[in-house]
Parts: sequence; C-alpha cells; structure tokens
Amino acid sequence: MAAGGRIFYVARPFGAPMGGIATLFRHVEILVSRGFDAAIYLLPGEGELFVRHHAPIVDARQPVEPHPDDIFVLPEAWVAHLPAILALPARKYVFCQNHFYIFAGLGGAPSYAALGIEGVFASSGIIAHFLRCDLGVADVSVIPYAIDTTLFRPRSKRRQIAF
Repeated sequence: MAAGGRIFYVARPFGAPMGGIATLFRHVEILVSRGFDAAIYLLPGEGELFVRHHAPIVDARQPVEPHPDDIFVLPEAWVAHLPAILALPARKYVFCQNHFYIFAGLGGAPSYAALGIEGVFASSGIIAHFLRCDLGVADVSVIPYAIDTTLFRPRSKRRQIAF
C-alpha cells in the first residue's frame, strides 16, 4: 500500500469510549509522526470522541477534493454504508479490527472488490486468516496494536475465586 497522496482514516464519534476508534487515531498519529500526510476523516456522530489525540481531523461535512492517489481507510463494519466515500475518485482500503462485523459492513455485496476496495489489512493474524480463508481476500497485511507493554503486562498471580 504505497502512499503518494493523503491518507484519511474514516471515523465517527459514538458518544462512548471505543478502543477501535482510538486505534484509528493512533494509526494517524503514527503516520503523521513518520512524515505522511494523514488525518482522521470525521463523519458526524453522537456526542464526544473520548479519545485524547494529536491527530489532524478533516470534518467530513466540509467538501474535500480527493485525488486519485489519496487513500481512504474504512472500518470493516461500515464499508457498504458509506456510498459517498465509495464513489470518491480515490483509493479505498479496509482496516478490519473485528471479523464479526465484516458481513454487516459488506451490506450484501459479495466481496470488498465488488465495492471498489483495493485492499484489506487486519489488526491480528486470526482476523487476517479469516479474511484469506473464509472471504477469499488474497493479500491481507497485519498491523498489530501498538500496546505499551510497560503499562499492560502480566501481574503476579495469586489463587482466587472470581464470579
């Protein structure tokens, strides 16, 4: 997935904290820190974002003139439900963080290719395997979550009962 143009990750607020949305913002922050022209393409939604971030935001309610080398990264659950973005003269990719949302996102389409999606990448090997084996997506890259292992690490174990 070579990026000659701008990269827009499509997101929207849901009025509650959501890890998947936070991940989109982190991807954009990382891309920007590496010199890419990237931003969140923020659709209207409910309430606040609940994400502390430094990602640039493009308001989707304002007209954006996409170029053929621009890339729009769509969440797996919304692909077919974003016809205005699918119609744009730009490249489209899907970032799949939850393979259980794929079929809702396809909206009855037989494949991502049928919707004009150029490629798919996943957040885990399990999801990539599902996309390859069950959906027939030939090439699925894995971009794992960037987890702070100094903060999130196994603690010492003790015997206990939980219910």
